[in-house]
Amino acid sequence: MTKKILKLYHGTRFESAREFKLKGAKAIRIPKLTQRQIKDANFDKYVTIGSLGIGFYTFLDNPDLAYAFIQKFSNGKRVIVFELEIEVLEENMLVLEYNTEDMKRFNTWIKLPEVQDSIKFYKKHKILNSSKQKSLDGILIELYCRQVSEINKTNIDAVEAPTHTSIDGISNSGIINGIEVLIRNKEIIIENTFKEYKKFK
Repeated sequence: MTKKILKLYHGTRFESAREFKLKGAKAIRIPKLTQRQIKDANFDKYVTIGSLGIGFYTFLDNPDLAYAFIQKFSNGKRVIVFELEIEVLEENMLVLEYNTEDMKRFNTWIKLPEVQDSIKFYKKHKILNSSKQKSLDGILIELYCRQVSEINKTNIDAVEAPTHTSIDGISNSGIINGIEVLIRNKEIIIENTFKEYKKFK
């Protein structure tokens, strides 16, 4: 069982950063949805389904990308980037990058008739991929993680995938410009590593 240690960066608006400064990783809130809520598309209005599922979004080894991403939503107000490290077992991480075994298994799973039925169901409930948010991708990854956890009796604590985050004036670009890591279990954050990244202070 091999462990990975990853250095990650998360950008947030200044007004949202106070609790992180006070409590560190303890301030992270990851919504807990039941299997029934997921399957029925019955989500609380405050639950955001991002492109990799439900959890805490970060960028791998790239504070500049975290900074540029949150600036898009800041309306010119101050933003803060936090740095943190996670320690995660490889078997508890889903890596959706080109030609990985995880990617191959996911692509096989998504072709299953019952998964195709789920896709049609979610589309009817307006869970779609847009230029800003790939919510349909995210809910399918969430479903897959839960199924893998059920079958293998091990949790998926993080999801890693390439990102083509639009920050350089190229809207709807498919050019990869970084790696996103979704933290699904905040217990993998290494204690006392969650701190403000000083470069952007």
